[in-house]
Amino acid sequence: MATHAEVHYRRLSDVMSHYPMNVIDDEVREIRHLYCAVDAITDHHRLPSLPRVTAPAADAQRWNAATEAFQRSIARTEEQASAARRHLRWVRPAARPFWKTRYALRNRRLRRAYDSTMERLGNDVRTAYREFREQAGDLTPYVHAELERRERESREWREQRERETRERAPARAAAMAEAAGRPVWAYTLRAGTRGDGSFTIHLQTVEEVREPRGAVTRTGLTAEQVQAALTEERLRDRYTSVLWSSETALALEEWHESGRVQEAWRELTGVLVDSFPRTTEQYSRPRFHGVSGSDYGGGFTGFTGFGGY
Repeated sequence: MATHAEVHYRRLSDVMSHYPMNVIDDEVREIRHLYCAVDAITDHHRLPSLPRVTAPAADAQRWNAATEAFQRSIARTEEQASAARRHLRWVRPAARPFWKTRYALRNRRLRRAYDSTMERLGNDVRTAYREFREQAGDLTPYVHAELERRERESREWREQRERETRERAPARAAAMAEAAGRPVWAYTLRAGTRGDGSFTIHLQTVEEVREPRGAVTRTGLTAEQVQAALTEERLRDRYTSVLWSSETALALEEWHESGRVQEAWRELTGVLVDSFPRTTEQYSRPRFHGVSGSDYGGGFTGFTGFGGY
């Protein structure tokens, strides 16, 4: 049996968006702000990516059961309230004076019974809220603690990466000082057919180059030879994207005074590379703003809408 389980959660106010029986006070608002466990499959159509945490299976089961019990209690209460309202008879305005006089005693008795029922149901709603808080109130601090832990781990990971990056800076500088004209470059090509290919450039003296499955890797090249291979590939597929592996990109950025990879590569090869030509072409393409009259002959000045019809 699994000892841990995933718990998808939302605010209780998101699950129960209205205030049942119009019960509103500070205590209710506080409880509605708590997290509740939800069924990810049931709520998928409303919220495709539900936040989740991993928790002990027993706690996850208890939190889910608390949400289901709360929803059942509210549904039962609202059904009883609807049934109680059906006893309030609608009377035509013209007949109301007679009706009030003829059935005054009965009406007062029905009104007292109705008010008593509504008060009892309102108390049932408060009880349902309190029982939910008792059974699942610890989910909210658990979620907060998990989110803090994730943020702490993420921060520690980023700090570790930054330290490692700083420590490798002298090695990158030394590698770039000897990179021009030497066969220390490599590339990995993932060929595409509709502009989805990629060409990744590596500096072998700062990182190990591996050949991924489904790709072609060439090593021991000069920067000019890598650029020649890129030019040839773009003759075949003009939209092939160009990337530099992370360590190589850092080495180029630190080496060139501009701090830009493309400018550093131009310094080495004499070619300024457009990394994503499809995107550049889309942004530079003129937008359509209507049809000019000269395109269609005299008098036509383009579409102005359909307001006159």
